[in-house]
Amino acid sequence: MKHLKLILLVVLPLCGYAQSSSLAISVGRPWFADKDVNTQNISTGLSFYHKLNESFACEALYEYGYSNNMPVFLTDTGALSEFMFSQTSSTILQASMWSMVQYQRLGVAMHHQFVNNQRFVFSCFLGSGYLVSESSVYVLEFFEYDPDSEQITDFDGRIETQTIDKFYYNLGFQFHLNLSRAFFVGLNASYLQIYDDYESLQSPVNAGNYNLSLLFGKRFDL
Repeated sequence: MKHLKLILLVVLPLCGYAQSSSLAISVGRPWFADKDVNTQNISTGLSFYHKLNESFACEALYEYGYSNNMPVFLTDTGALSEFMFSQTSSTILQASMWSMVQYQRLGVAMHHQFVNNQRFVFSCFLGSGYLVSESSVYVLEFFEYDPDSEQITDFDGRIETQTIDKFYYNLGFQFHLNLSRAFFVGLNASYLQIYDDYESLQSPVNAGNYNLSLLFGKRFDL
């Protein structure tokens, strides 16, 4: 977390010059490029947004993201065997593409506001921070089948799990529609990626993702 503290020490003092600020919650659907099946995926977040002047703003945020298509029977040997033996040689690989990833991140971002008026705010942003992720994947190590029926007769597999905490960067666009002087709704489209090193490249599922989120916020003056 020391990297995040350094970022906060540099960026947040600038926010003291902010003319106005807002607090927003987000609900999104992240898509993980490193995941074979993106289902049951959701993200939620909380952000504090400071307007520095008419063109620039800074943001501090927390976000949790999740995607999991691991079946509940995966740790039940009997149920897993029943499922696998019901497959054929042509379906077992696709049917066993099971994985899970979840992450939490704290970060900051700088926004450049292309449009900033009483009704709309549209900005692009670049951010960074620290991320903790846990991911798992089911690895089908081998399978045997009857050559006549193609029915599975034997198999073996394992679950790989790893937790990592790494520095990340993200970039994207954000749009606000002011409903009144106090409240707004918006959209946030972003791309997030972990700075690659050996450990993050070896994780079962990389937490890097594309995300489209809905924003619900309240504006207030400092």
